[in-house]
Amino acid sequence: MFFVISGFVIANSASKRSPVQFLISRALRLYPAVWVCSTATFVVLLLFAKLSLSQLIGAYIRSLVLFPRGPWIDGVYWTLAAEISFYALVFLLLTLKRVTLLHAAWGLTVYSGLFNAVGLLVALGVIPSARLYEFFNLHRLAAGAQLLLYPGCFFALGIWFFIAANQKLTVFERFGLALAFFSGVAEIFNNCKFGISNVTYLPSGGSTLLPLAPIAVFTSAMCIVGFAARGSVRSTASVVGAGNLRTLGLVTYPFYLVHNLIGAAAASLLIAAGLDAGLSVFLSLTGLLMLCWVFCSKVEPVITALLKKFLARLGLGYREQSTSSTKIRGFEGPA
Repeated sequence: MFFVISGFVIANSASKRSPVQFLISRALRLYPAVWVCSTATFVVLLLFAKLSLSQLIGAYIRSLVLFPRGPWIDGVYWTLAAEISFYALVFLLLTLKRVTLLHAAWGLTVYSGLFNAVGLLVALGVIPSARLYEFFNLHRLAAGAQLLLYPGCFFALGIWFFIAANQKLTVFERFGLALAFFSGVAEIFNNCKFGISNVTYLPSGGSTLLPLAPIAVFTSAMCIVGFAARGSVRSTASVVGAGNLRTLGLVTYPFYLVHNLIGAAAASLLIAAGLDAGLSVFLSLTGLLMLCWVFCSKVEPVITALLKKFLARLGLGYREQSTSSTKIRGFEGPA
C-alpha cells in the first residue's frame, strides 16, 4: 500500500519536473523525517536496548544518509531502499525524453510480474526447486527490494492509478492495471507463504488462511485508492480541509519510521507501569501519531525551508512547478 501511494505521488512529481528538480523534491521530502526519526530511534535504543554505541553508530549513519544496504537503525527502513531504487529509475527515465509514464508502468508491471509469478509457482510447489525456494525465502527482502523485483508491481499500480486519475484508460491499459494488481496479490501471498515456513507453530488451517487477511486489506485499500483517483476524493477534501488532509498524508511517513521500535518501547514502559497491554499499545501509537502531526505541521516546514535556502546558495534553488504543463502519459515536464 505504501509503495502504491508512492508510485502515484512520484508519477505526479516526475510528470511536471526536470530531473534535477525531481531529485531535489524527493530529498526535501525524505531526509528531514529520516534525520529526526532515526535520531530518536538511536536515542531510544541507547537507553533501552542494552547495545553499545559502536554497535549502533554504523546503522545510525546508514539510516541518516539513506544508504541502500542495511543494517539500519530500524528494520522498517528497508522500504526506503526500494524507494531510492524507484527514484533512481525515475530519474534515469526523466533524462530519456521519449520515455513516458506508460512505458514505466508497463515495464515495472511485466518485470515485477514475472518475478512474482515465478515466486508464486515456487510457493505452491508447482516448481519444486529447493534452490529457488531458498532464494525466495531467505534472500528476497534485501536484493528483491533494491532491484524492485517484487515491489515493482506496487509502484506500477500507483502509476496506473495516476494515469487513470487524469484520463480514461484504454482497454489494454486497464489490463495492465489489473496485471499489476494481481501481481501485488501474488506477492502478498508469497510473502505470507514463505514467512510461514519460518514459523514453528500455526493452528490448524493457518497456512491456508493466513494470506487471506492481508490480501483482503490490500484489495479494499486499492478500491479506495482507485475511487479517490477518479476524483471522488475532492468532496472529502472540501469537508476535512485540503490542508489537514495533506498533513494527514504527510504524517504517515514519520509515523511509519517510529511506530516499530519507539512504539514498542513506549508500550513496554506503559505495561511496566501497570497498564493493560492493549491500552498501552493504543496510547503509545496515538501519542506517536500526535507527535508526528506536530512534526509535519510545525517542525518539518522549518527544516525544509532551511534546506531550500542552503540549496539556493549552491545554485540548486528548488521551485514548485505548476501542473498546467504536465503531459500525463509522459515524463515530459519543464526543462
